Amino acid sequence: MHFICLAKKQYYPKALIIQSEQFIQFLYTNNLKSAYDLTTKKKEYYDISNPFLFKKAVERQAKSFLKANIIEVQYRTSFPSQTYGNRLRRWFAGREINTKQKSVNFFIYINDKKDINSVVPFEVRWKLQPDQNWKILFFQSHAI
Repeated sequence: MHFICLAKKQYYPKALIIQSEQFIQFLYTNNLKSAYDLTTKKKEYYDISNPFLFKKAVERQAKSFLKANIIEVQYRTSFPSQTYGNRLRRWFAGREINTKQKSVNFFIYINDKKDINSVVPFEVRWKLQPDQNWKILFFQSHAI
């Protein structure tokens, strides 16, 4: 019975959630070098192939919270969703356990307010690299 419950339990990519929160904090504190080190440094969705272009992307995608006095980052969802059972079936079948990309979504609350007008939905998309490490492929603020 416990196995069935575990098999249906939602898997949360805890390490990617923590690293995504760290990435957001790097952006917020203007520690762009550390933030850039977490990326693929490539031109895929948009060009972040050098620090100058990365800074331009940050200014465009994170402008809504960069100048806030304080932010609170709250995890919302990750995609694609996976259960522990699904991961186990993949492992038994000899297939890759992780998908090649994972999207981690947050609400960023600005200036200690928790209302719809002060929330910034923010996505950090990760890509599994050939060395089995995850790197940020894409990030964006988006509509609710």
